[in-house]
Amino acid sequence: MTIPLRIVSRTTPLSTAQRSAVEGLTAGLRSFFPRIVSCAVHVDGPGAHHRQGTYNVRINLSVPSREIVISRQKCGNLQEALLEAFRAAGRRLEDHARRIRGHVKSRAGSQLGRVVRLFPDRDFGFLESDGREVYFHRNSVRSPGFDRLRVGTPVRYAEEAGMEGPQAITLSVVGPSRAARSQ
Repeated sequence: MTIPLRIVSRTTPLSTAQRSAVEGLTAGLRSFFPRIVSCAVHVDGPGAHHRQGTYNVRINLSVPSREIVISRQKCGNLQEALLEAFRAAGRRLEDHARRIRGHVKSRAGSQLGRVVRLFPDRDFGFLESDGREVYFHRNSVRSPGFDRLRVGTPVRYAEEAGMEGPQAITLSVVGPSRAARSQ
């Protein structure tokens, strides 16, 4: 860190062990994103103006081109509140690192296709668009739903890069399908 860690506790005096725990958790954040510029941890505990046993932990992180603020309120003990706040900070730093590396899944505009294969017992299928197949799962199908789809049903979908190729993240039927009308 360029600027040293700052620990602020207005309503609860922190013991040496608690301060060491905060320092250790802060050092652990560097594994998620090593270029942390500064970090300030604010701890407010049960006091005259707080409910009994409620701890508030706020972590202010400065990274290049961004300020990340995490705020958590936890009933119980201070250690639980700190762990929850630092877990959230780690997730936010991971997300920031992915954005910087360009590893965030991008959502393209909607496209037209038709269902070519269905596996209802396994909750997925494939659609065809522009001569290629795109995977979709039951959870990506909008109303009227997966159970109403048939091979040949025209669909509109939005796609993203999946781990094993393109996949539809949303899928909706375009007009009434022939299979649905014949029932």
